[in-house]
Amino acid sequence: MRRTDKVDILLVDDHPPKLLTYEAMLDDLGENLIKASSSTEALEQLLKNDVAVILMDVNMPGMDGFEVADIIRQHPRFQDTAIIFISAVHQTDMDRLKGYQRGALDYISVPVVPEVLRAKVSVFVDLYRKGKELERVNRVLEQRVRERNEKLWESESQFRTLANSIPQLAWIATPDGSRFWHNQRWSDYTGASPDQMDADGWLKYHHPEHTDRIIAGFQRAQETCAEWEDIHPIRGRRGEYRWFLSRAVPILDSQHRIVRWFGTATDMTGQIEAEERIADLNRALKQQTGELKTVIEMLPVGVAVTQDVEGKTISGNPALYEMLGMRPDEDISKSETLRFEVFHDANPVPPDQMPMQKALRTKATVNGLEMEIRRPDGKVLHAIINANPLIDETGQVRGAVAAYFDISQRRLMEKLLRERVDLIDLAPEAIIVRDELGLIRFWSAGAEVLYGWKRSEVLNQNMHYTLATRFPVPYSEIEASLEETGNWEGNLIQTTKDGREVTVACRKTLKSEGGTSRAILDINRNITDELRLQEMLRRTG
Repeated sequence: MRRTDKVDILLVDDHPPKLLTYEAMLDDLGENLIKASSSTEALEQLLKNDVAVILMDVNMPGMDGFEVADIIRQHPRFQDTAIIFISAVHQTDMDRLKGYQRGALDYISVPVVPEVLRAKVSVFVDLYRKGKELERVNRVLEQRVRERNEKLWESESQFRTLANSIPQLAWIATPDGSRFWHNQRWSDYTGASPDQMDADGWLKYHHPEHTDRIIAGFQRAQETCAEWEDIHPIRGRRGEYRWFLSRAVPILDSQHRIVRWFGTATDMTGQIEAEERIADLNRALKQQTGELKTVIEMLPVGVAVTQDVEGKTISGNPALYEMLGMRPDEDISKSETLRFEVFHDANPVPPDQMPMQKALRTKATVNGLEMEIRRPDGKVLHAIINANPLIDETGQVRGAVAAYFDISQRRLMEKLLRERVDLIDLAPEAIIVRDELGLIRFWSAGAEVLYGWKRSEVLNQNMHYTLATRFPVPYSEIEASLEETGNWEGNLIQTTKDGREVTVACRKTLKSEGGTSRAILDINRNITDELRLQEMLRRTG
């Protein structure tokens, strides 16, 4: 109510002249003055108007002022309405007490002093205005409270809906950590009702070996007003435990005091199991890498490895350093410090043209490049070099590996064979030289005549596979004889190029050059016709 708004003042007296007098005295207040000449009329005016102050004569015919005040106070609407009694008769203290008990707030005796009357009425009018303003403010505040409560309820409803929709287990607790709400996923996972989870009931669903640590950690978070985090197992409805990452955030008021805790628990079992599998795989990989490194260290084949796409850093095994004539502490990556030279078809090969570098550039395998290595000690080696690029999961080159096979002894043997080939070709027998893998390294003219294959057709082919050899005894016995005596003799059945089976008398000799390169010399004589003639003679005899 604004101060400019007029209020209603009810004047009650059974003498009209007095009403006019009171009206004149109060006219300067600028309020609405309502006159009633009887108790009944006064009650009617009260029901029709919102009266701020009642100025009423005590001595009226019918119902006196006390009786009217008593009726007014019985109505809830008028219990707080200010009543001022005017009495022309001297009132005793008991009369005044009676008036106050009936609801009077003040007394004025006749003759009425205008200033006193206006002052007293003004006080009650002002109190009325302030009361109305307070009522208005209260209504506004109540409305705001209702609106805020509705918003809070709506926010809480939205929050709970959101909390029930997230995949984590969620909860809310009081400042001391007593939980009073869990989302639906808690019940779905644990099988517990909300009542069973409230307060500290949730601890029963945590593994007993972890509860002390959980409680201690959460207490530290409470003391420092900090976030809490822990990884621990939580029991499911079937009694199984799964690992969860639990987090809790303190919700603070304007004074930085904790008013709530909001927490979640995220299932980490799959991630933990995956990490354990990765750890197992890493341990197995480390072990396999160590084993592979040991194997590479022991291989008689030279191995070079680079882990960068430009091949600037190269490492090698002991066999490679031995082949290159370098010490293990020397760097084979730096071309300017290399103490060996490489040639191919009598032409020098620069470091950037080596098979490993080619594999890096082309992203393709480089096989069978035969090169000559001239060591600083003057020794010359012949090697076949293979190189493969190392490809990562994106298809990009991340390095390369190269293998150096020392064929120096083989080249020496081939040289010796070439020097004797003319003499050997004069022999009628089939003379064949094969290496330890069974690959044909020499094929004489007699072998071409006996089997029908030209030398160019069978070189580097497996001899016994090509000839479909059938042995009179297990081949392991033949190998044992070669190892023990260096020789073996016997008849073999073999197949020619045109499909004929021939029986040959075979003499095998194991040849070794310097103990590092071994070859087997086969001298085969066709005895098919001899055996057939012997059989004919046996039958006719």
